[in-house]
Amino acid sequence: GTRTEDGLYFFLHQMETASPGKVFGFRFVDNWLAHVDNPDASTFQWHITQTKVPFTQVSTNGHLVFGGAVMRDGDWVYVFGTDSRGGMKKHGFGRGMVVARVAADRIAHFKRWRFLSNGQWQTDFTKVTPVFNRVAPEFSICYQPALKKYVAIYTEGGLSPNILLRTAPAPE
Repeated sequence: GTRTEDGLYFFLHQMETASPGKVFGFRFVDNWLAHVDNPDASTFQWHITQTKVPFTQVSTNGHLVFGGAVMRDGDWVYVFGTDSRGGMKKHGFGRGMVVARVAADRIAHFKRWRFLSNGQWQTDFTKVTPVFNRVAPEFSICYQPALKKYVAIYTEGGLSPNILLRTAPAPE
């Protein structure tokens, strides 16, 4: 998540039981943006609201989900996610990392979000394109001042024993 002048924002991935008793007996259902308007209070006193993220696609052919990692960079908040929809799996790429951004003071204004598609920011989330492939659903993105680069840390594809690091000159 990230903190702005409006409070604390983070993503909640809604899961449900699919196969009771199995280690991975759950499935992804939906995605929510949570907002805490009083993050300096005790966590027991937080006022939390949840809004369904309209840019989530869930099907038997794969998912498009934002909120796997969130990073504020100046006036922008970058929201990273994964795309495993049809074409990705068909070509052996598994999940690709996708990127959205929104002004830090407009996170909950979904009409203000923009999605990276072939290097250009645009409004249609369904046309988002991966910046790289074979990423697990959980990862982290941050700026490393010593390197003067942005860093993505992730496991390759999911249950891989390999922890990978990528660097880039910009968040996207």
